Amino acid sequence: MIEDSRIVECAASLLARFSARLLAPARPPNAIERSTLRELSESQGVAMKPGYSEDSCNSLLNRLWRGYFGPNVAPQRFSKKWQQLGFQHGSDPASDVRGGGRLSLECLVYFFETHPGIAGRIVRRQAARRQHRGPFGSYPFACAGIAVCRKLCELFLLVDGRT
Repeated sequence: MIEDSRIVECAASLLARFSARLLAPARPPNAIERSTLRELSESQGVAMKPGYSEDSCNSLLNRLWRGYFGPNVAPQRFSKKWQQLGFQHGSDPASDVRGGGRLSLECLVYFFETHPGIAGRIVRRQAARRQHRGPFGSYPFACAGIAVCRKLCELFLLVDGRT
C-alpha cells in the first residue's frame, strides 16, 4: 500500500487529466493553426528530385553542409561526403530527401543551426561508431531525420500515410 498521499494525489490527477482528454471531443484548429498546417503541408509537398536545382532547396542543402562540415569546407552538391551525414545516396542528397519534401530538409537545417552542441555530439558519436564498427556501424542520421519528419506529417494528417 502506498503511504505517501502526494503520490496518490499526483497519480489521480494525471489519470483524471488523461481521461478528460480522451473523452473530450477534438477541437478543430483555429485560423492561425490552419494557416500553419497549410504552410507545413505545402513545404512537405515540395519534392526534391535527383538533379533538382531549385534555389531554396540548394540553399538549404548548403546550410546543412555547413552545419555538418563547418564553414571552412565548401559545399558540394554532388559528393560522397553526404554519406557521412547519413544520406544513403552519396551522389545526390536529393534522392533521399524526396520522401520528406523540403520540410524534412528544413527540419534538419533547423536542428543543426539551432542545436549545434547536440548535433556536434551526434556527429562525433557517429564518427566514433563508424570507426569502431565500420561504414555500416551507425544509423544514417539524415535518413532517420527525414523519416521522423515524414511520420510527424502523417500524424498531423498533412500527408496520407499510404503514399
